[in-house]
Amino acid sequence: MHDNHFERMEAVMAAGRAGNCAQLEEALADRDWRIRFTAAVAAGECGDEGLALPLVALIDREDLQPLYSEPRMSAVSSDAASIFGSDLEFDGQVTDEEKAAWQRRGRVKQAAILALGELGIRRPEVLSRLHRDLLDMKQDYMVRAACAKALGELGDRGSLSFLQQACEDDEFCTRTEACKAVAQIERMSGNE
Repeated sequence: MHDNHFERMEAVMAAGRAGNCAQLEEALADRDWRIRFTAAVAAGECGDEGLALPLVALIDREDLQPLYSEPRMSAVSSDAASIFGSDLEFDGQVTDEEKAAWQRRGRVKQAAILALGELGIRRPEVLSRLHRDLLDMKQDYMVRAACAKALGELGDRGSLSFLQQACEDDEFCTRTEACKAVAQIERMSGNE
């Protein structure tokens, strides 16, 4: 077995390039969030539609993790350091689980959502999940923006009303991706 995160992450990416969906599906459920993140990225690149439901299941499991969008801390580090460890100083009330949740924040969900868009699967359970998270103000902005981007890639006209609502969002990234997605779907619809 690989003894460090980078080696394991490389092995998961290699599995994706090789089309080893069974290994990717297993990695989507790994205890280590870095491996789940890498598996989600590789799943989108792999292109196997059989990974859609495991990606939705990953999103569901991530929702059960501690809140990641409002950490209690006194110092902020660079994005790169926050992925693989940092010198952050949290107050004494923050558990180790909450610290790990802060490090991964919405990264795993964002990667899984973007992978669903790349896979191009318009299954009702995929679309409804993306619609819900797009408009859920409790979601991290990067998750909501990823939903808008994925919905644009999926090109389902049934997503337009959700995206149009998000075009009025106060948050810049979500609003921008939603408006781009509306234009993309309307272009796709014009070509049909």
